[in-house]
Amino acid sequence: MRSQRAVVAGDPQQIEPIVNLCDDTIKQYLKTAFLDVGMGNEDYYRYAPTAKYTATAYHRAAGASGTESDLGNGIILRNHYRCTPPIIQFCSPNYPGGLQILSNYDETATVKHLLAYHVEGSHLNHTNPEEIDAVEDAIALLEARFSNPIIRVRSAN
Repeated sequence: MRSQRAVVAGDPQQIEPIVNLCDDTIKQYLKTAFLDVGMGNEDYYRYAPTAKYTATAYHRAAGASGTESDLGNGIILRNHYRCTPPIIQFCSPNYPGGLQILSNYDETATVKHLLAYHVEGSHLNHTNPEEIDAVEDAIALLEARFSNPIIRVRSAN
């Protein structure tokens, strides 16, 4: 708010800040930090960290007005390089016009290293003993397959 020049990056779909203050405390903060010093509600919604729906880095960088759902005039970067296409294609529809997915993706590199199977099991003291046994069995299979043993996982049972 006070800088002469800044580059701020954010995301219009960014998760709102977690504000764990009670409503009375937030109202008192609004009064003492904004209203009592000549600022208004609009200033509060544009700049206060407790304005959870309008105070993300993106909203501030884009110059949003402080009203809910105003995304301001931010530059949306559409080129995406990080995630593999099957993952980021899930998020792409959330951006107006979608994302241009430019990640390097070699399907054979990801499929060969994936080991997954279903374990029903039960839940006991926030653990699933059958799942622990299944992981130990999978590690034993991998150890038998490769000459260098990998990290051993031992059950707490």
